[in-house]
Amino acid sequence: MKIKYYVLIWVLTFAVGFLILKNYKDDMIDIDYSKIEDAIVRIYDCQIYENDLEHNNTGNPELSAKDISLSELTEKSDVVVKVKALRSVGRSDSALTTVKTITRYKGEPTDEFNVYECGELTRQEIYSATAGYIVMLPDKEYTLFLKNWEDPYTGEKAYLLTNVYYGKIYLNSDKMEVMDTETDFDTTVFSRYVNWGIIPISEQILENYTAISDEVRKWEK
Repeated sequence: MKIKYYVLIWVLTFAVGFLILKNYKDDMIDIDYSKIEDAIVRIYDCQIYENDLEHNNTGNPELSAKDISLSELTEKSDVVVKVKALRSVGRSDSALTTVKTITRYKGEPTDEFNVYECGELTRQEIYSATAGYIVMLPDKEYTLFLKNWEDPYTGEKAYLLTNVYYGKIYLNSDKMEVMDTETDFDTTVFSRYVNWGIIPISEQILENYTAISDEVRKWEK
């Protein structure tokens, strides 16, 4: 009798796990980046990202530090790498972006790997720029500071940004300016930011992003 009971419990557990995984995969959609430039941008501060359950368990206290230096960023990262963005798959609140390795500065990432990003483009053509984050766009090159991560749903290896503000550096950024999370909420389209490295939500973030970018640029000389 006990054997039948344990078998039943195992079957139910397996079935529930399968349904959760299936729903998770069904919730993933191919992001149509041909529409992103016309998307309305909603700029949020970092609180939503900090409260994301998947990030609360990463042991990553540097995630939302606004005054972190390049040396600290490098030290706290498992991987530092220059990449070319290839494609993204969207979820309800994020994106998994596949990138191709160009130059390894720290760690040994594979030639292609996935990065979890906190930007979201919805089916309603709304882009949620949490902490002013701009998702990686296909064919553009970035320098990434990453933490090892395992997708809790699929068990697949991926990476998280070490810092939401400076974990992704875009050296070809146009001149940026500080934006307001209230007055600029739902008032601009993504085309305004398509060549920015980040949407700065404070003067401190803008200054630090610029300073780190200038230092990273020296790596290529």
